[in-house]
Formats: sequence, C-alpha cells, structure tokens
Amino acid sequence: MSKIFRFMSFQSFVDTILRKKLTFIHPNLWQDPYEFNPLIDHIKYKLKNFSDKQEQLDSLLEYIITRKIYCQSWTELNESDALWRVYSHNNTSIRISVEKSKINLLNDVKKIKVKYIDDFNKVEFNDPNIYTFLKTKRKAFSHEREIRLVTHYKFSSADDAKNKLKDLLTLLGKNEKFLQDTSLDQINNKVDELNKRLNYNLKQDTKMINYDHIDNFIESVMLNPFAPSWFEKTMEILCNKHNIKYLGKSQLYKE
Repeated sequence: MSKIFRFMSFQSFVDTILRKKLTFIHPNLWQDPYEFNPLIDHIKYKLKNFSDKQEQLDSLLEYIITRKIYCQSWTELNESDALWRVYSHNNTSIRISVEKSKINLLNDVKKIKVKYIDDFNKVEFNDPNIYTFLKTKRKAFSHEREIRLVTHYKFSSADDAKNKLKDLLTLLGKNEKFLQDTSLDQINNKVDELNKRLNYNLKQDTKMINYDHIDNFIESVMLNPFAPSWFEKTMEILCNKHNIKYLGKSQLYKE
C-alpha cells in the first residue's frame, strides 16, 4: 500500500492544516502505559550494571535520548469499525491520508512498522537499536496495524553531549568524576553515531514537525460515518479552502 492514514479529532485537524505541522508526542503520554516500559527498564538496568567506561557513556547517552523521543501514530488500514469507534471524538473525527513517499520528505523523521508480541519480556534487551523497543507493542492492539513516525534530538557537538550528560548526572546524583575521566573524543565518536539516526529536543512533551515544504502533503480527508449532516458541509468548505480532496462521510456501513 502506498498510503498511510491517521484518525484524529476535528480540532487536531484544523490545527494541523493551519500551521502545516504534525504534532509528535513523548511516549510517556501514550494511552498504553506498558509500551515505553521495556526501553526504560533496559536503560536503567544498564545504568546499574556498568562494566566499563564506554558502556557507562553509551547508557547515559541512550537515557538522554529516551527522555526526548517523539512519535506520532498512523495506520496501514484504510478504515475499520474499531478505529472509527476508538477515535470517535463525539462522531466528529476525521481520517487523513498521506502518500508514504511524502512522509519520507519530512525532516528528521523515521517511519517504522509496529510489531505485535505476546510478552514484552521477549524483547531482546541486548539489541543496540533503540527502534527495536519503539516498534514493539502488545498483541492486544494488533488490529491497529500501526505505523509509527519517530523523531529524536541530534547532539550538535561533543560539547553539547557532554553538557547534556553533566545535567543528567546532576539529576541522577551521579559523581561527575565519570565525565572528568571521559575524553571529548570518546563522546564525539558516540555523538557521530547517534547523529546519523537520532533527533532530540530538550524539556518538551511535544515536538512540531513542519510539512509546509511538501506540496499537497495531505492527500484526502474522510469524515466519521456517524457525523451529523451539518458537520459534513463544514468539512467540505474547510477542505476546499485548503485544496484538500474531501471524500465525504465514510461509507463503511453502507450496503
């Protein structure tokens, strides 16, 4: 399938098209409290079981990154009864569609397909790729067929990373002797590695991603099948004003 879809409230839709930005949120705001736990547990375990200096450095930098991950949920499903009901918003929800190729044009955003498993304990904690944890979800949600968009902070330099580490160590009550014994070259090597794939933003629960550089980013809009008639006309006017294809109400329940 060449498209992905997002179900959202009318208010979120208006905010999105007026600002031409997607709102990504930190995983601690997700509805399922279990999703982010494996990654945090993994980092905490490593922080408590250092075996050498490089592992200390890696774990601390990973911990910083986990605090500043931002995601947005999409789906491969065109529509379904479950999705319309879960994202009802008093029967005024909408569904937008976007070409995958245009998602690839977003700056510093990675698209990952969620994998559903029975037990989070089966996640391989030795996997160095942070996305292994971000793409994992409980099987109870497999009906969503979720595609997750992810963005992170990028350390601008070794000094930037060192300053972030210093702040973190202060919060954790750790001895800063670790930093004194760690060279900027060591930090810089890790920074270069992380900069290839990570994007990090400081002290925010949300992060805005611009799409105003992408022509016709939102391909189409579909309205909740249970929406009142007056609301359908409102959506039509709004979509026409912003040159977005309006599909009308979902026909999911029509014969």
